[in-house]
Amino acid sequence: MASSGVHARSGADPSTRVALRARERRGTVAAPTLTPLTHGHKHTRPTQGRSTRATEMPTPAQSPIFNEFAQWTEEYLSEADGVARQALEARGEGLAKERRQALAELIEAGPEQAIALAVPLTVRQQLPASIVGQLEERVSVRAKYEVIAVFGNSPDLRSAPTIKRRVTVNDRIYRASVYGRRLQQTTQDAMPLYGVAVGDVLAVHEGPVRVLEPGESKDPSMPADGSGRFCPVSRQASASGVRVEAGGEIFHICKTGHVAAFGQMLEQQADTIGQAVGSVASFAWTLGPKTVLIMRVNFPDAPSASISEADAYDLMRTANNFFVENSFGATSLSAMVTPLLTLPYPAAWYGADGADTALLVDARRAAVAAGYDPDGYDLDCVHFRLNQMGNQAYVGAKGIWLQTAVPGLFCHELGHNFGLWHANAWVTSDGTVIGSGHNQEYGNVFDAMGSGEMTPHPFNACHKNRLGWLPETSVQSVTSDGVYRVFPCDSPMLSDGLTYALKIRMDSQRDYWIETRRLLNTQLGPNLLIHWSPWGLSHGGSQLLDMTPNSAGGRYDAPLALGKSFYDPNLGLKITPLRLGGTSPESIDILVTHPPRVSARLETNGQVKITVAGVAGVSYLVEATSDFVTWETVGAVTSMTETSQITDTDASQHESRFYRAMAK
Repeated sequence: MASSGVHARSGADPSTRVALRARERRGTVAAPTLTPLTHGHKHTRPTQGRSTRATEMPTPAQSPIFNEFAQWTEEYLSEADGVARQALEARGEGLAKERRQALAELIEAGPEQAIALAVPLTVRQQLPASIVGQLEERVSVRAKYEVIAVFGNSPDLRSAPTIKRRVTVNDRIYRASVYGRRLQQTTQDAMPLYGVAVGDVLAVHEGPVRVLEPGESKDPSMPADGSGRFCPVSRQASASGVRVEAGGEIFHICKTGHVAAFGQMLEQQADTIGQAVGSVASFAWTLGPKTVLIMRVNFPDAPSASISEADAYDLMRTANNFFVENSFGATSLSAMVTPLLTLPYPAAWYGADGADTALLVDARRAAVAAGYDPDGYDLDCVHFRLNQMGNQAYVGAKGIWLQTAVPGLFCHELGHNFGLWHANAWVTSDGTVIGSGHNQEYGNVFDAMGSGEMTPHPFNACHKNRLGWLPETSVQSVTSDGVYRVFPCDSPMLSDGLTYALKIRMDSQRDYWIETRRLLNTQLGPNLLIHWSPWGLSHGGSQLLDMTPNSAGGRYDAPLALGKSFYDPNLGLKITPLRLGGTSPESIDILVTHPPRVSARLETNGQVKITVAGVAGVSYLVEATSDFVTWETVGAVTSMTETSQITDTDASQHESRFYRAMAK
């Protein structure tokens, strides 16, 4: 008795038909025949949290020096003899220097690991000054946290790192290395953070709160406790003895459960684009009319203008049209263009030192001297020509360095100022849609924040939602099977009661975002764009999923065409652009299902045992046919697990038999 299995690859439609010839005693396995569910027919989706395979960033190899130094520390602290300790100190100093170099490299390659390897403060406080001087610097402060997105001028514009992060503490500037939630945080003036530093490189912990170690003495450099031993969460006096450090201050927490709550309060502020209003995140930075100052500059050794005043105003008008349309009228841009301003240093000086900050600061000072105060504008841009620098912009704050008159590139940099990261793509290595792979920076060819800035293409729905332009009321969060009508998210205006994007939870880190666009529907035929929301391996931005991986068209044929299906085997999720909605503007009806998998095995008594692999707790109607015209009910199955079985007792009465299962 033979039996064959059905295997659905990532992105493939699992629907196949296999005949079962009962009288010939040949067993087969039949996959489900899809029967569309009507709109409003609901069942609970599969348990979430199972993530698709991914190629994680490799964990940096840990140098043996860390273990050697830890062993030396144990030996030193356990030695009571003073002479022996002096001998150990001499050896320990050499180990500490070697460890310091290894830690500096690890901070840049693996900041989370570097923080975990920091010497505990209770141990550090017992070591001699010669050793402590070689250890990592502990940093806990409210600091200026800057994020700058860079678009280089090298032959391969995307070959160099595209995101620079800096932390400024007083007059000291660190190059920040981050992980986790910090990867999506934008520029802030007073970010509470802590971490470890060696030289000018700083590993920043993803959370803002550190619980003090038992027996840890207070750092004398920290300010006196200003909370009066009152818990910052409950505002009540704390007698628990739980102390935490946040933003360079010590706080007393009344109970351990409030440690996480305090962290969430600080994280909410840090996650806001622009400046939070008190402890409340808002969209004030991204909504409403914005004024922009364009500072045209030259250099003593390069006096020619990089752009004329007239061309600068034309550039701004085009950018305004783009932002008005993308925001559905929620924001607009109006510009003031300065006369040509000469900076104090030669172009060679700014270029040789990569002095991007100095260039922007000097441009702002020159603008003030000419009667244009940048502080009176929401956004500002210095326009110049210097081969050693590229176009770049602060993420979530004002400040653009621009060397182009291409409107799409200007819109790209303005998008960073508004708080957007790059629009990326997920590139798989196994020929599937969502299998093992890696992030491709700028990989979204249909987005101005990706490599579609030359057209420029609109921002995607996930990014518009991030900016508050596409409100939650216009996004359908899908939690049940059904047919959902979606209108183009590049419509000029939003209409109440209509859906412009679907969002489906994939796992604990990300969602599927599904949208359609008027322009792409005209160029490529009716289709959907499917993205992942930002997650740990997306470098802060969303990721376009290519529905036709490894095709000759690259990602230019990434959309899911009308009538085709995308399948996520981990969730048992199937997405199909079913038909046009017949509306104006034209919409698409999208079928979202979790089709069960059906297998059949012929028993020796002539009966057929049917196994339905679907969703736990969902009832399925099992039907059979021999001619695909008439379907007979075999019965209904419901199981509290994902697999249930039923027996077709009439199978022996038919020459061949096909089976399907549908959610009731």
